[in-house]
Amino acid sequence: MTMAGGDEERAGQACRELARLLNLDRDVPVEVLLRGFADPEQRALLSRPGCPPAEIAAQLHRLAAVSPEAASPPTGAALGVAVAGFWDWARTGFGVVDADTAGRRLAACGICPDFRPAPGSLLHMMAAAALGVPKDARVCRHCGCFMEKKVRQSSAVCPEPDPGQPGLSRWGDPLPQAAGLGS
Repeated sequence: MTMAGGDEERAGQACRELARLLNLDRDVPVEVLLRGFADPEQRALLSRPGCPPAEIAAQLHRLAAVSPEAASPPTGAALGVAVAGFWDWARTGFGVVDADTAGRRLAACGICPDFRPAPGSLLHMMAAAALGVPKDARVCRHCGCFMEKKVRQSSAVCPEPDPGQPGLSRWGDPLPQAAGLGS
């Protein structure tokens, strides 16, 4: 696996934090987490909203038993986005928002010019199948996420500014830059 230095460090941090949140006695190996994202079925299990932490820990344990040759991790920007998103969600204890908040977020996405049909890439087709989203599901042009899933995660943010409300995202939350969190 080849990762840029910053990506490797961030993935390591994510694995340490995930182990802490799941009350594991050792860090989750980076290769194990990456194998989970490489396999659409595993990715769906690991990123299912409301999944109990004990079930996630058990799934990671099963992934650790898989031979490294059996599954190659994804690489590139998609990997970085997937690991960062999963880590952010893990830090919230895999929290989900209430139905009203999710509905409000999805409604904001629905009127956004960057909400478009998913590309026909293999990655998006595999993710759609793994996440159980319809074939005509739409994604955000900026993050590539299937928004009907992302809007439910308590850690999720919209990176786009609301044109009518300076300093706020299209979801009505403070923009990461405005909150001092960087981009």
